[in-house]
Amino acid sequence: MNLYDGTGALIPVGDSAGKIPWFNLSHKGKAPDAYGNSIYAFNRTQEFGMDGTELDLRLTSDNIVVCSHDSDITGENSQGVTQTLTISSNTYATLAALTLFTIDNVDYHLVKFEDVARMAFYWGWKCLQLDVKSASNIDSCTIKASEIIRDCGLSGKAMYFSANANTIDDILANDPLAMFDIGSATVTGSIYEDIPTERLWRSVHRSNLPSYTKDGHPFYVYDAGASQADDIMSYQPNAIQWQADTDGASLSETFLANVDW
Repeated sequence: MNLYDGTGALIPVGDSAGKIPWFNLSHKGKAPDAYGNSIYAFNRTQEFGMDGTELDLRLTSDNIVVCSHDSDITGENSQGVTQTLTISSNTYATLAALTLFTIDNVDYHLVKFEDVARMAFYWGWKCLQLDVKSASNIDSCTIKASEIIRDCGLSGKAMYFSANANTIDDILANDPLAMFDIGSATVTGSIYEDIPTERLWRSVHRSNLPSYTKDGHPFYVYDAGASQADDIMSYQPNAIQWQADTDGASLSETFLANVDW
């Protein structure tokens, strides 16, 4: 995989730079926000040869982990009537009955995280960034997500945004090689103190890059767009989480299609 800066010079990445491998990740899957967290978006992530994706997780009333950024979903039922349902207070079967959108005569529905994890294993994805959005049941959702990672053979390929003192032992029991987004957390004396540094990632928004220092941890730039690509790559982060549709232009047309992965 080769990456180039704005002058055409080769940027050293992965093992050649003495780092853990570079990850190129999609945000909610490789699709505009309206189609994010869907099979359509995750299929496009694979089609563009990316290393994995960030995705948002919530828990249904019958304890099924699903992919959704928002607490409610809106779609059409079998009678063509538009409904808005709250994920946490409905069963998966009820929620999945809604058609969320249609592209090329294919109807898309709410997705189980387990199905995405099985796809990720089959495709050989290197990283899933798990952003658990549940409010009242965030701990249960996080632990169930780690069980799915375990059962799908993806230990060591998940980065958890929502680990805390209530969940970290369960996460590590299920996924002993788990990675964690520690943000600005103090590692020494914390719940992370026994976890190797290379598994503790620091997230950096694209606008904060100029003032960022690595402090010995791998880091990734999140919500990156095409117009920031050259600037971001000059910092050589370990991962870039690309927005699917940023700055008014699709990354597929402005940047990703011109990169030799």
